Amino acid sequence: MIIAWIAWSVPDALHGSNATAILVYIASHGFNPRGIIVALFAIYPAVVGVGLWLLQPWARNILIITSLWTIGGWGRFLLFNQFLSGTTLYTHILDKDYQRQAVCALLLVDVLTAFYLWLGNGVRTAFGVKD
Repeated sequence: MIIAWIAWSVPDALHGSNATAILVYIASHGFNPRGIIVALFAIYPAVVGVGLWLLQPWARNILIITSLWTIGGWGRFLLFNQFLSGTTLYTHILDKDYQRQAVCALLLVDVLTAFYLWLGNGVRTAFGVKD
């Protein structure tokens, strides 16, 4: 996406340089994972995004399920490992303010997404779901 944005905003910026190859290498390899793994992880948001764009009911259902899965996973972690247990085993995971804020933002976005797609006015009819 960065390469497309650069090519769109400044058409001559990438012409005749190694910048495109370098950016593609960085985008596909990252720090630790192999390039194919990064590409495989990109398939899910691409497929679901196109499905949502085309108002496909399966994309709506998949996004609701994965949002609820994320909420459940983080909720279980926060409830049992952070609040109810007396252990200090996982204290390093959310020990900084920005980490807690990022998790709260992630959960808020997932809650809003799941409930809007599930209960939003006109969303069910837009996706062709019958009551």
